Amino acid sequence: MTKLFALLPTLFALLTCLPAPWALGPAFAQSESSALEVDALKAAYVFNFLKYTTWPETLSPRSGALSICLLDVYPALAREMLALNDRSLAGRRVVVRNVAMKEAEAAACHLTVVGADRVTQALAALAGGNSLLVSDAPDFVRRGGMIGLFVTDGRLKFEINPASLSNTAFTLDSRLLGLAQKSRREP
Repeated sequence: MTKLFALLPTLFALLTCLPAPWALGPAFAQSESSALEVDALKAAYVFNFLKYTTWPETLSPRSGALSICLLDVYPALAREMLALNDRSLAGRRVVVRNVAMKEAEAAACHLTVVGADRVTQALAALAGGNSLLVSDAPDFVRRGGMIGLFVTDGRLKFEINPASLSNTAFTLDSRLLGLAQKSRREP
């Protein structure tokens, strides 16, 4: 008990040096909730990308599920994406799953969300394949990605790299192409 009393002055000194939770104020809470809102919006965008993409019947039978694969995305975004699991899109079930790189290569993923740490590997292994590659990694489109998500002026936007889509079997709806920001790939 005397050891506990001996630690009290040290604990008190530490506590007085730290900011009180209320001192962080609404800005702290707002930035945390804003990040969650952005992740929810990213998931909604991904769902719509899936909605406005057409795969040939040989790759995506109309009766089969539509799959979204998550390749090393950060936990908050993964939670929002996993919330899309079992939703219905044009009468088809949406399946969302986390995959490792080897699984992503072998899996029949209609859309793959690529985490920032896996961009180089994913582009080397999956580009030109049958999976629509989406990421919020900086310079994803410039590096050869298909759809890049980014925040500018407090708004979530996306850009499309038409060159990376030219060798794929699927097509993006013209309405989706019209909504995209002009590719920042051009000099």
